[in-house]
Amino acid sequence: GFIVIVSLILTGANLAITQRETEKNRSLALEGQITDRFTKAITQLGDKDKLEVRLGGIYALERIANDSEKDHWTIMEVLTAYVRENAPYKKPEPSPNASSKKIAVKEETPTAKPKTDIQAILTVIGRRGADGEKNNIDLNNTNLSGADLRGAYLIEADLRGAYLIEADLRGANFRGAHLSGAYLIEADLSGADLSGADLSLADLSGAYLSGAYLSGAYLIGANLRGAKFIEAHLSGAHIIGVDLSGVDLIEANLRGADLSGAKYLTWERISQAIIDYNTKLPPEIENQHKDELKAMREKTRKERVGK
Repeated sequence: GFIVIVSLILTGANLAITQRETEKNRSLALEGQITDRFTKAITQLGDKDKLEVRLGGIYALERIANDSEKDHWTIMEVLTAYVRENAPYKKPEPSPNASSKKIAVKEETPTAKPKTDIQAILTVIGRRGADGEKNNIDLNNTNLSGADLRGAYLIEADLRGAYLIEADLRGANFRGAHLSGAYLIEADLSGADLSGADLSLADLSGAYLSGAYLSGAYLIGANLRGAKFIEAHLSGAHIIGVDLSGVDLIEANLRGADLSGAKYLTWERISQAIIDYNTKLPPEIENQHKDELKAMREKTRKERVGK
């Protein structure tokens, strides 16, 4: 009986060792396969002559990122680096013939829409599973004019100085994103989440922000001329030193927002918005419309108490 017990123990130990070796070999084989797939995809992405080959490389990298958690962020860095390298936004440079008094600039005309491979990468980035990511997507100073980023996941992304004119950003998640100095002229941000985002010095003139969430967003020095904030959520937003001429604030939630230094803000616009006792308005509006403002604030207070 003793011999039988010892034999069973030794057999179990050998089986465990065999299983560990098998699992190790399987893991090594899988890593080797992923490495081969990664190398092939990178080679495809670098093909300058054939668009279809580059697209194949992009979607191959997406599949690897989904299959391998360890390689996920490396692939995101490769893809964003490709965009920064191949779709940069170059600021206008002084003309060599310009006089010292008046510096002429050579305006760069951005493309109406991104190239097919750039748009493919933006689609991959926007729909990625970002759970557990420790870093942020870096697309600063890129030319993404006319890009389709509907519903894209870009929380805390770096889009400083990005060119997003007429981009479709409906429903995109930009919570805490860095968009300072970005060009969002006539971009569609309807329903987008920009809570806590830094939009300082950004150009949002003519942008569509209907139903967008900008709670706690920083819009210091931004250009908001003609922007549509219909039913937008701007509670607690920092709207200081901005140009609000022609802005549409119908049913916009301005509870707790700081508009004390806003420029060209009219009573007509404010009267269409929702304010409370924590909303800070320019002194001229506060002084000239005390009674009306008090009535609006009291209405908001009663509605909140009722809820």
